[in-house]
Amino acid sequence: SLIATRLGCALAADSLRQSEHSVRNTVFWQPVANGRRCMTQFIRLRVAASLMDDGGNESVKEIRGMLDQDGLATIAGYELSSLLSRRIEQLNLSALLDSKLGSLTIAEVGRTHDTGLSAAAQGLQSSALSQGIGVDSFRVTGDPFWMSTEIVVIDQLIGLTVERLKSSA
Repeated sequence: SLIATRLGCALAADSLRQSEHSVRNTVFWQPVANGRRCMTQFIRLRVAASLMDDGGNESVKEIRGMLDQDGLATIAGYELSSLLSRRIEQLNLSALLDSKLGSLTIAEVGRTHDTGLSAAAQGLQSSALSQGIGVDSFRVTGDPFWMSTEIVVIDQLIGLTVERLKSSA
């Protein structure tokens, strides 16, 4: 079995697709479907930090240009290479779905009691179904763990994930 979260979903799908191995089932927690959008959000961390500096006012476009020119940019204390940035920007999770993932479960977390999936997750689910991949999904209520600076534990997310993994064992 495989459990992946956020951008790790696309990275895991890409890695497994290129591998000779497969898994029986996969659970994606709050999957990031579009690598370019993910990189833009990450680069915005530096844009926000530059607004705090006196006279600083960088843009996403300028930072992308810096990556292209210098090959490296520091964002939120991490050094990001242009090679890694370009590779992430090329990721499209729907295009990476493969039967090697086995049965797929898409799990989302939201602050409200909505029961529906996001449009991105619905698109991912449709892509999986069109490729003959068995897919299930659920949404739980909780704090978005990917946006917190604190440790967030969502018992229902963990419980339903374990339940899915046990039922397909």
